[in-house]
Amino acid sequence: VTEDNTFYAGSGNILHQIVDKTLKNSFQIINGDVEHLSTEDNEVVLITNQNKVVKVGDGPVTKSVDFSTLKDINDFAYYSGNLYVLDAQNEQIVKFTGSNDTFSAGTNWIKDKADTNLTQAVDIAIDGNIYILDSAGKIYKFFGGENEPLTTMAIQPKAESLSQIYTALDYNNLYILDNNSKRVIIFDKNGSLIKQLAFDTIESPITSIFINPDETTLYFTSNN
Repeated sequence: VTEDNTFYAGSGNILHQIVDKTLKNSFQIINGDVEHLSTEDNEVVLITNQNKVVKVGDGPVTKSVDFSTLKDINDFAYYSGNLYVLDAQNEQIVKFTGSNDTFSAGTNWIKDKADTNLTQAVDIAIDGNIYILDSAGKIYKFFGGENEPLTTMAIQPKAESLSQIYTALDYNNLYILDNNSKRVIIFDKNGSLIKQLAFDTIESPITSIFINPDETTLYFTSNN
């Protein structure tokens, strides 16, 4: 979802644009299927399953980015015009600096991960800090490439399938998706548990979440 409340959803190699609950455009992505999607303000950037970067304005435009040093792309975030790509196998976030609609070669952003284990990392979110979520429920916080300890309260019942962390600049909270359990877990940024939201009436797992800037409305997508 962009700042002007336009929704984007990928289905195979088609990116759908939804405005006021109405399908406005469907863009065909010629370089593979939509694998990862990130927005900042009114900009939309996606990475396909062929590891191609596509920026979407009036239409999709493919950008040349060299991902050859990465073992995998688990997730990415688009922040301040730059790409931050999570490579769990390398236990690294690789930064690709944006300039004049191009991206530089990647540089390792994490300088000191201390005793963190990022091999099970599944998702990242950025608010100036970078938060990394792993599948076991741990949240790691980094600033300027260095680990900053963050202890979160234990989740009960135990999380089964954590897949997404969501926050942004000026947000107060961290939002964690437990997709198979159809549950959203909310922490403040000091690690205190605020609440858990369960959506038991949803028939299929929740695939992604978005929270509006004043943190009063949560949107989610599901397989049905």
